[in-house]
Amino acid sequence: MHVIYNTFAKHTHTNPPKHKHKQIYPRIQPQLRLTQGKDHPAVAVAMRTVALLTLSRECHNPDGDDKARSLLEQARNMWERMYEGSYKARLEKRLRETLVPQQRLDGHIVIDGLLTEKDCAEIISLSRSRESYVRARVLRKQREEYDEDPDEVPPPDEGKYTAAGPTMLKLYENFVLTRLAYSLSLLSGVPFSRISDAEITRFCAGEGTELSEKGGGGRIYTLQGRQDLPVINLVVFLTDDYAGGDIHFPYLDNTVVKPKVGRAILFTSRDEKHPNKLWDGAIYRHIEVGSDSKSEKWVLNMDVGPTGFENWVNFGGVATLLCDESEFEPFNL
Repeated sequence: MHVIYNTFAKHTHTNPPKHKHKQIYPRIQPQLRLTQGKDHPAVAVAMRTVALLTLSRECHNPDGDDKARSLLEQARNMWERMYEGSYKARLEKRLRETLVPQQRLDGHIVIDGLLTEKDCAEIISLSRSRESYVRARVLRKQREEYDEDPDEVPPPDEGKYTAAGPTMLKLYENFVLTRLAYSLSLLSGVPFSRISDAEITRFCAGEGTELSEKGGGGRIYTLQGRQDLPVINLVVFLTDDYAGGDIHFPYLDNTVVKPKVGRAILFTSRDEKHPNKLWDGAIYRHIEVGSDSKSEKWVLNMDVGPTGFENWVNFGGVATLLCDESEFEPFNL
């Protein structure tokens, strides 16, 4: 792995990128430093990125193709070490030891222990960091627009800015998120490539959601010009130190799931007779957080995409994870 680190360091310092590629390389160096030479999803994806840039920049250089092939091969080997070897066995052992089914309903299971308190805190910290980055970028754009036309554009008000909607986190950004995605892959019996990125939502005092015919997560996939629903949804409570904030399934015998750190709800999304239609049991809402609550409610959404959906895992060059789905079986709790 140290050879890989040196390859990146040499490539990024001796061959500074130009024009549209110049923003890619600064993202790689922090990932390499943070991982301290260890296998990490972010590094595998970064290798794929550098391989593509190598091909595009050195298309007339006979050595360019060899460099790109070498990086892709290293990325593929890294993925296999992390998720096809002993890692998978260790994760299955962890699931058997830590998961505690709390409630089984039609097409639903409520599980405790999928994430630890430390895991949840790490995800929230990452989400806050992303919110701060987006906030700074939005405010900077507002300032630029105001400076260009102060008579027509109002000045930016930092006190009124709030993040618009959920925060999206890539699964390779953090080991906890990648482990959670692989756990969902095992629990649902589908390849890792079918798992979506994570969607983090924060609710302040008095906030909740109404029922949505798109389902609680509301995610719709567009594949080859058609819209499709996820196959399986996963919702995880990241905090529980507030009043209210239950999740309510009105068409599932009015089932209410109480918040608990790390508690997960795993459920199917589609109507069995009409695969392109959401079934009533998948429709839910977030009950409002108590108006006097000083703490925030944080929730994670993740799902299994429809047939034909593939996430970013190809960026790691992992052919072994994109195999025949008939080989996969749901993990038995």
